[in-house]
Amino acid sequence: MKPTEIRHLLSLPESGARFFMKSESRRDDWWAGYDPPNGKLGSGGGTAHLLLQAWKDLAGEGVAFDDWLQASRKVMAHGGGLSRRLGAYATPGKPLIPMPALRWTRGQSPDQTLLDRQRAFLDGLERRVPSGIRLILSSGDV
Repeated sequence: MKPTEIRHLLSLPESGARFFMKSESRRDDWWAGYDPPNGKLGSGGGTAHLLLQAWKDLAGEGVAFDDWLQASRKVMAHGGGLSRRLGAYATPGKPLIPMPALRWTRGQSPDQTLLDRQRAFLDGLERRVPSGIRLILSSGDV
């Protein structure tokens, strides 16, 4: 898959984003970024920053932002945040917390994460929205 075809964008803490991008279990159509270290952007600012970061990292020279955005639908999952209630997962990010496999459910694995469980929902959502929609936002920690 070419970098311009990356469809899923994930916002994580910086250390989690770096780990995710090196992880062998990462799908090829996922890319992770992070908020700048010196400020709180909020959801809107985080969305804009992640899109800009992904465009700069993935689009290649000479590709305009609008052309990159229109080239494929993007599904963005925000999962940075402070993790005050889940302190052990503040470094990797809440979407990467382990999720237990349920014996009576198919398609699960012992090493699955919250993000693994969300992927099927996000893929299904992407198929159901109108074709003109270019960006779908979701929360990566619920």
